[in-house]
Amino acid sequence: MRSWRAEQREKALGRFCRLAPYATLDRHFRALLSALMGRLGGIEAVATALVRAIKTAQATDRGNDFVLCAMLTITRLMEYCEEQRAREDEAEREEFAHLSSDELKARTRESIISLIRAEPEIAVAAAEALGWTVLPPTPAV
Repeated sequence: MRSWRAEQREKALGRFCRLAPYATLDRHFRALLSALMGRLGGIEAVATALVRAIKTAQATDRGNDFVLCAMLTITRLMEYCEEQRAREDEAEREEFAHLSSDELKARTRESIISLIRAEPEIAVAAAEALGWTVLPPTPAV
């Protein structure tokens, strides 16, 4: 049973590596990737299986075209990730594009205050870098 499951995972990985480099539509690539991740159990398992399959194919059969397909798959994964990051950056820019300068200042102030609350040593280091003297708050009596 265990060997059968391993064989099924290898088949799924091989199928993915044959199809993924040529999946030009993001939704098609995403569907292929999510199906493979579901079958193998996450992105770490996919990466581990892909590397293991490439090394095995290189060691056993030098002329195997699987290695090329797997490398193209890795390239396609990198392209997909870059596209997703670019979309997220664009969405973030659009979120701030409609704000006035006063609203931007208010958001900046809020984020700085939350950062100082989370890590006050950053504020102390910044004040000392400006040459300011930082005094601890006086206890309320």
